[in-house]
Amino acid sequence: MKNYQKLQYARYYAQDDSGDYIPVTRKECFAPGELPTDDNPYQQRWFYDHEAGYAVRLARNQASDTLTKRNKADLKKEERQRDKMQCAYKNTEHCGHNCQSCTNERTRRTISLDTHFGSDSDSTGFELANEADIQTLVEDKLVLEALQAALDRLTDDGRSLLHDIYWDERTERELAPLLGLKEPKSVNKRKHKALATLREEMKNYL
Repeated sequence: MKNYQKLQYARYYAQDDSGDYIPVTRKECFAPGELPTDDNPYQQRWFYDHEAGYAVRLARNQASDTLTKRNKADLKKEERQRDKMQCAYKNTEHCGHNCQSCTNERTRRTISLDTHFGSDSDSTGFELANEADIQTLVEDKLVLEALQAALDRLTDDGRSLLHDIYWDERTERELAPLLGLKEPKSVNKRKHKALATLREEMKNYL
C-alpha cells in the first residue's frame, strides 16, 4: 500500500474531540502523533481521500480505529482496481514518466479481456500465468499469513514500533524523542529485538 502522506492534497484537517474537522496546515495534519497512554491507549490515525483532495488527522479514539480500517481497505481496493487499468498515455509522447505527479493519472483504459495473449503487435497483450507463477502466489500468501500471525504475537510496543518504521516510514531519529530515548541507536536496538522475535515466531508457522 502506498504512503498516502507523501501525496499532495488540496485541504488538510484535524478532528477535534467533538468530531468536527478543523482546517489546518499540511505540517500540522501530518505531525507525529502522541504515544498511547493509560488515559488514551489509541494510536494516531489519519483518513485519506485523494480523489476528493483532502486528508484528516483523526481524533485518538475507537471510532477512528474503526474508520481507519475501512479507509485502508477502500484504498487497497482502489489500488488493486488501478492496477487492472492501463494508462492511456503510457509510452507515448504525452507520458511524463512520473505517475505520482502526473496530471493525466486518471486517464486510463481497461485492458481488454479479448486481447490476443502474448501479442507482439499489441503492448497490452499478456500471457496466462504458468504453474511456477501460481505456486509463487500461493507461497507468498502463506508467508503473509504467517507474518500476520507472528505480528499478532508481538508485544504492543514491538508491533507499534515496526508499524511506525515500516508502514508509516518514520525514521529512528524521529521516533527516539517520542519513545523517550536519547539516541536513534536505542530505537534501532528495539527494532532489531522486535525483528528477532518476529523471525522466531514465524518459525512456528513456516
